[in-house]
Amino acid sequence: MAGWVYLWALFTTIAAVAVGGAPYIAQLLGITVSQGGEVAIAVAMIVGTTALNVSGTKLLARVAMFGFICELLGAIVVGGYLLIMSRHLSFEVLFQSFGLGSNGHYLPAFLASSVAAMFCYYGFEACGDVAEETPDASRAIPKAMRMTIYIGGFAAMLVCLALVLAVPDLSDVLSGKDTDPVTTTLRAAVGPIGLRAVIAVVMVHFFRALLAWRRPLAGCCSAMGATE
Repeated sequence: MAGWVYLWALFTTIAAVAVGGAPYIAQLLGITVSQGGEVAIAVAMIVGTTALNVSGTKLLARVAMFGFICELLGAIVVGGYLLIMSRHLSFEVLFQSFGLGSNGHYLPAFLASSVAAMFCYYGFEACGDVAEETPDASRAIPKAMRMTIYIGGFAAMLVCLALVLAVPDLSDVLSGKDTDPVTTTLRAAVGPIGLRAVIAVVMVHFFRALLAWRRPLAGCCSAMGATE
């Protein structure tokens, strides 16, 4: 039962990551696509990452390491630039509710922030999915999990903090007038060319996530087949 549940969780995760990355590819290419077009892009992403997975572990490891370096450097560079060069708000905004609380209850805000935190730290368990291909896994995998939480969590929190403090017009965001504050903030900070560069780094993250989740899916399918 655990195997079947995890198998479908992997299917869902891979599809969700691919569909989530499709609009960024369209934006990077400067094209407007329909929902069907986004699905076609997502399928192409899955096909491409599948081809990389079956090409061998050495090539996959190099691509994964390249993606990790791009993600980490991109997060530090973008976050640092926004905090130093494009900060419009003070740190006090982090402790203000701006009258959006519901009768003084912050449960909705805490629930929303917990979802954001989950996405920031989500993925460390994928280290265990490749344990069977890792030398000295009993030591290497726990270390990799800890480093994923420490480094990945720091980079994600840095970017989130920088994006909040670099919002050019917070009133538009709170009122719902600005429906895409992340894009608005990045465009105002780095311009259209810089925005495309940031989107390219984001796309590296999506492709690396697909690569990371394809590997345990293949192992899970093999294990299920052996069990049957």
